Order: sequence, then structure tokens, then C-alpha cells
Amino acid sequence: MYRGTAVSAARISEKLGVHYILEGSVRKSGDHVRVSALLIDGKTSRQTWAKRYDRKLKNIFELQSEISQEIVTALELSLTGIGKHTTDRRTTSNAEAYQYYLQGRTLLRVMSERSIVWAQELFERAIQLDPNYALAYTGLADCATMLFCHYDVDPSFYDIALASSNKALKINPRLAEGYASRGYILEFGTDIKGSVENLEKVINLNPKSADTYIYLGLLQLGVKGEVEKAYASFKQAFALDQDIRSGMMLLTCLNALDYPDELKSFTNQILKLAQRRISLNPRDFAATHVIAFCFHDLGNADEAKYWANAASSFDTQDGRSVYNLACLQAQLGEIDECLALLENVLELGCSQAKFYFLKALGPDLELVRKDPRFDALLARFERQNLDQPAS
Repeated sequence: MYRGTAVSAARISEKLGVHYILEGSVRKSGDHVRVSALLIDGKTSRQTWAKRYDRKLKNIFELQSEISQEIVTALELSLTGIGKHTTDRRTTSNAEAYQYYLQGRTLLRVMSERSIVWAQELFERAIQLDPNYALAYTGLADCATMLFCHYDVDPSFYDIALASSNKALKINPRLAEGYASRGYILEFGTDIKGSVENLEKVINLNPKSADTYIYLGLLQLGVKGEVEKAYASFKQAFALDQDIRSGMMLLTCLNALDYPDELKSFTNQILKLAQRRISLNPRDFAATHVIAFCFHDLGNADEAKYWANAASSFDTQDGRSVYNLACLQAQLGEIDECLALLENVLELGCSQAKFYFLKALGPDLELVRKDPRFDALLARFERQNLDQPAS
């Protein structure tokens, strides 16, 4: 969140509650990589340690371990329970596979069907390079889960997600991401208890996993309708990783709860994050519609409508994006526009889980559910599904 800003080291140190700050840059040319690292004492703003590394890309994992060990030495620290076997821990020795994995994870944050399918291809490439790359299997699992949750896909995607997460855990039984992926897909089956058990296991293995709290919040909100509990989970996720994914869900919960002070505080934080994303990519749909939500929650109707129109101008046939637009229009009180968008969502096709959330649980649609046209629209959609021949 501070990348590219002029915030001082002392300010960052105070804001994050840390003593030391590590700055750096990575430059790659062909199979060579140059890493510059700088350690700063946040309390005095003085440089504690600095070094530049020139290595072959194939040795990137050894370089990661080397840097971390030298920082520990520079700080004269003795880290309990952190030995060489821990700092040297990795799940692949193939640098190219690692790059594919990181690219796939980045694409999953875009939150569109196209980006998910593209991420799936990158995870598959990683596995081709390293068939025992456990993290890549968790990526495959999460892709299949997202498609199963949000889009009208074949039911086999549930089995694909479960099999991929199980494969990851077979390779590495202590992989927190494996249990997170398995807990995520089990939310959309009949094993809710199993979902909770897997997510709780992740928290024990890695209590700083923001994704796990997002998955837990989605279970509480989207399956159980427990807004208060979901809010606590999304709040924890946002505290661990200030990202508009958890931020958007925070706003969804807060709009259904009576916490005006927290709503204002979080809205201002999330607005800054979304504006930062827009500055990097003006065609970022997720950031655009989040900005509209934020201005609505801050009581700025003109700015909210402006950004809602900007989000609506995106040429998208993505059901998840259209659903988010429908929720935005519902919050703005534009019921006719919301209903038209919901009809588009249903025509594009959505999963059973998404349909149930839309029909009964989504807090953003509470106002539109009071309109008799809402029930008529859902009834027509259900009749159309019943009239279709079984595949």
C-alpha cells in the first residue's frame, strides 16, 4: 500500500507498529536477476543494512534464503523456532513454475471469469514444469471453486476443486493453503462442518492467512446468513491484508449492521485503496465500482452516481461483474436499473449458490427484494430452468 508513495520510514513504522522496514527492488533481464535490499530503522530513519545481489534466476530461492539470513545477522537476532530449514522452505525448485504461480494468484484478484480461466492455465503450466508443486494445485482448486461458486459451470468443477486441494495436501500434509482451498470448496457442498474444520486448521497453521478469513466470512454470510460473524471475519482479513476483496465484503456487512462510525472509518480506508488501484489501471472494474460504493456510504450522491456510471460503461458479459453492478444500483436506490441488471445476471447464468445468495441472503439487495417484480423475475428464471432438458 505504500509502494510508490513519499511516506517516510518513520511514518510507516508508526502506522504498521514495526521497528524495521525492508525496502528493495528486483530487476530481471533474461536469466539474470538483480535484487537491491535496504533495511531501515523505522524509529531513527537510519539505514541499518544494505546490499545488492546479482544472480542467475534459477538460483532465486537460494537468494531469498540468503537475504533473510543476512537480515537476521544484521539485526543480531535470535529467532526462536526459525532455523535454516524454515527460511529455506519452499515448495518448488523451478523458478519458472514459481513465476507462473505468482501470476496466477495475481489474476485471481481481478475477480472475473476470464481472469480465473487464465489463472487456471498458468497454474497448469506450473504443474507441467513441476508435477509436485503443491501450491499450484491449491491455485487450481481455487479457480475451480470460484467458477463453481459464481458461474453456470458443470457440477464436475466441485470435484475438480476438491481433488486438486486433496492432491496438494497429499504432497504436503502441512500446507496451510491446501486446507484453505479444501475448506473453501466444501462451503458449497453439504459438508459445512468439514469446511469449518479445514479453515480452523489453517488458522492454527498460519493465523496470518487473510484468504482463510475471507473464506470463513463467505461461509458465514453466503451460506449461513450470519452477518455479524461474517463482519468479524472480513474485518480480520482486512487487518491482515488491506485489499478491496475483503474491503468490499466489509462494506456489504456494515451496510446491514448499525455501526456508523466503523462504516465511515473503513469506507475511507477502502476508498483510498480503490483510488490507488485506479491510478495504476483506469480500466479496473472492481476498483471503479468499489469507489462508487464508498462515495455512497460517505453520503456523496453525486460522486457515487458518477462512478456508478463509469462502472456501468464497462463492456462486460461477466456475470459476477454484472451482479456487483446490480448490488450497487440497489444501494443507490435505482431499483429499475437493479432489476434489469439482475435479469442480465440470470440470463448469463449463475451458480445455485449465487442464485440462493441473490434470492435470500445478499444484504445489498434487501431493498429490491421488497419489489414484487423481484419475485416474479426469480420465478420466471426458475421456470425456465425446469423447462430446459436435462444435460
